[in-house]
Amino acid sequence: MPSKYLCNLVVPGVAKSGTSSLHEYLGAHPMIAMSLNKEPHHFCRDAQYSRGAAAHNELFERKPDAQYFGESSTGYLPWPPAAARIARDLDNPKAIIIFRHPVARCFSHYRWRYRLGLENRSFLDAIKNDGFGFNPEQPTKLGYMAYLEFSQYTHQSRLWEEALGVENCLFLASSDLRQDHDGTMAKCFEFLGLPSLKTRSNPENFNETTTLGPPPTRVMTGLAGFLPSNFKSSPFYRRMRGKVLRVGAPVPPEAMTSEERTLVTDSLKEEIAWYEARFAIRNNVN
Repeated sequence: MPSKYLCNLVVPGVAKSGTSSLHEYLGAHPMIAMSLNKEPHHFCRDAQYSRGAAAHNELFERKPDAQYFGESSTGYLPWPPAAARIARDLDNPKAIIIFRHPVARCFSHYRWRYRLGLENRSFLDAIKNDGFGFNPEQPTKLGYMAYLEFSQYTHQSRLWEEALGVENCLFLASSDLRQDHDGTMAKCFEFLGLPSLKTRSNPENFNETTTLGPPPTRVMTGLAGFLPSNFKSSPFYRRMRGKVLRVGAPVPPEAMTSEERTLVTDSLKEEIAWYEARFAIRNNVN
């Protein structure tokens, strides 16, 4: 029986590894319609999932030549029910998963949340107290942490290969996407059975931690309410809003202490070995 879902492509992670950029790059292909909003979390949150296929289908623009309808939600990767739902509900779904060095990913996750004003502890305290415990249904007042758990690649990769089939999972390294953008995207399109783009792209990073700022205050939100809607949708307003928010953004630590690096490295030994073996990368934590 055909699936009620349009979706047949997911980018389930890894968080802070370039998923936002990959989402945009995939959507540039005329035969791929990526969701208009990233991170819908449809398959990992019960309230979203209960809305059914029709609600999920509304996420997509109907491109005339689209063969794939894809969405990206980083909460899927470490959450087994999400993989099970995707495997059960979608027609022969494909997953493209982009990985970053597990230590660098963990620290970037912390810095991202610090920059947004969601974290104010030292990295050492954060990973000691909230390294694990991810549950998309139970965010804390500080949002989703589980800094070490999101870097547990050996378990996550096996989970998705078992759910969807090895032939339906493509694993990428974020360093390859940066250093050989066109070659890496050609690999994605070949995996999907689509022709490569004829024109060379001019890649842009769509999610840079250093450009983020905290959410607007209630006062700012109230004042913005008096502005015309067409002005608030203008590029000028969005640029100015971003600059104002970044002025007051907390500045996260630039580097780990030796104690922090030792703890993270020891905690993620298996993940580091998996990553380096899988992508033939050595001593690269960027």
